[in-house]
Amino acid sequence: MKLPTLPLFLLLLTSAVTITALPQLPSDPAPSFTPIATPRPIDPGEYTVLPDTTPLRTTPAGDITPLSAWTTECYNSGLSAHWDVIVPGIEYYCNKYDGHKVARGGGGLKMAWLFGFWACPYHESRLCPMVVEYQYYNIGGSTEGWLVKKDECIWWFHYIIFGCSKSDYTTRGGKYHTSSGYVKMDPEYYIYASA
Repeated sequence: MKLPTLPLFLLLLTSAVTITALPQLPSDPAPSFTPIATPRPIDPGEYTVLPDTTPLRTTPAGDITPLSAWTTECYNSGLSAHWDVIVPGIEYYCNKYDGHKVARGGGGLKMAWLFGFWACPYHESRLCPMVVEYQYYNIGGSTEGWLVKKDECIWWFHYIIFGCSKSDYTTRGGKYHTSSGYVKMDPEYYIYASA
């Protein structure tokens, strides 16, 4: 029995073109920073804020502090397996609704293709890059910033079909201090607001 060579050739050609046309996964861009003159207040209903009297957990430059050293009401957030270090000098807020403290960025794919049915905005199984924009100001040596935007995709097929979509976050999280001037966070880390 002779195979129809032309239809088979067209099928192979179509498959090759389809595979080639799939979008390439972008790399995580560095966050951008835009100074503002007036700080925006954080809604008390959005976050459980650590008291002002709580001392900053600081370590020498270049060191890190284990998350287990923190004892806050949002410690048992289920993220300890994903996040086991904190950035020196940063005082965190925790999310009131679901107990998420912080998550780590820059993870790229990290299991996303193995478990493509996961919702990629959660934890580190993202197909799309995080674009973190901090609005910050400096008053008396204190610098504060909020996560305001991120790129996300809902499911793996959302990325394949629609690519990355940008969403504005109205929730803000994160409070960090510096002894003088502005401070810029390592792009590997960011405050995660999932309310």
